[in-house]
Amino acid sequence: MSPSILRDLLRGALAAVAGLSTFWFVFWLPCSILLPEGAPGLVPFAISFVSAAAVGRFVWRRSAGMSGGLASHALLGAAIVGGIGFAGGFVGPIILTPDANQGPLLGIFITGPLGALLGAVGGGIAWFVRRRTGGSVGREAGDRG
Repeated sequence: MSPSILRDLLRGALAAVAGLSTFWFVFWLPCSILLPEGAPGLVPFAISFVSAAAVGRFVWRRSAGMSGGLASHALLGAAIVGGIGFAGGFVGPIILTPDANQGPLLGIFITGPLGALLGAVGGGIAWFVRRRTGGSVGREAGDRG
């Protein structure tokens, strides 16, 4: 397989994880708290789907090339690492201890937000290092894209 195919597969996987995690997070936390009791079932789904599509598209586009500013790098890191943390904290306890009724709360309140915070800090550090070195960090001599 060529490096560009592998890179696109990785980008797709990262966008999918970030988008699916966003869908579940938005569906369960803000929609369940902010929407009134009698809201149609399609409303939280639609809000979650639009949010997930926006985050997935952002991750897909920004992971193609690392151009952009500090906020772009921080948001990309937060979406990727926060999505992975949320997915691991939400699904992991369900798989490991299916009898525990509070397992998904780990992903919602602990691993997701901590992953987003660490990802944002990591994205900021990556932006700072790239800016300092002229954008050559992590690239081979012949790879420019």
